[in-house]
Amino acid sequence: MTTFTEALTPTKSSKHRTVRWTPCDSGTCLCTGKLVIDTDRERVTYGLVELPTTWAGRAVKLIKADGSGECYDVFAHEADPRQDRCECKGFERFGHCKHTAALRAIAFENKWLADPRAFAEADTGSTETQEQQPATCGACQGSGQLPGPRHDAYGPRPDYPEFVTCGHCGGAGALTGDELPECFRGCGSSREGCPF
Repeated sequence: MTTFTEALTPTKSSKHRTVRWTPCDSGTCLCTGKLVIDTDRERVTYGLVELPTTWAGRAVKLIKADGSGECYDVFAHEADPRQDRCECKGFERFGHCKHTAALRAIAFENKWLADPRAFAEADTGSTETQEQQPATCGACQGSGQLPGPRHDAYGPRPDYPEFVTCGHCGGAGALTGDELPECFRGCGSSREGCPF
C-alpha cells in the first residue's frame, strides 16, 4: 500500500505535526483508509470512514485504532476553515484541532482522499413502494475503480497503479446497503478483515 506524508502547520502546543495517509484498496474493507497523526506528544492511528454530506465539504468518522472505541465525526468545509467542525475536546476548546487540519490536508490540499459526491438518493418520481435497487457508488460513479495514488510526498510516481479497486463498493460499482460499515451507526465497530 502507498502511504502519503504531509507536514501540518505548527501550533503552540505542537511545533512538529505530520499526517500520514494510507488509502485502503482492499476489496473486503469498508474503511476509506488509515490516517496517522503525529504531534510532539503522541502518534495516533485512526481508521477513516467517509460519511455522506450535502454540505460543501467533506465529512468523515475517525475511529481510533487502539481498540478503545473512541471516535470523532469531523467536517472540513471546502472553502472556509472557520466552518470546520470536530467532536473532539480540542476543537470544542480552541475552535480548531489536528483532526480538521489532517482532513483538510488529505482532502483539499493534496487531494489524496477520493471525492464521492453522489451519496444522495435519486428521486424516481413514483410514490409506489418499489423493491430497493442498488444505488450507484458515489465514490467511483459506478465504475468499481478509483484513480490510483499517482503522486506521493516526493512527486509524480508513474510506477504506481493508474486505478485501484473502489473501497466503498468493493469494485461492484453499486451499494446495496450491506456495504455500509457498522461504524456509521456507532463507535468501535468495524468489519472483520479491515487491515486498520
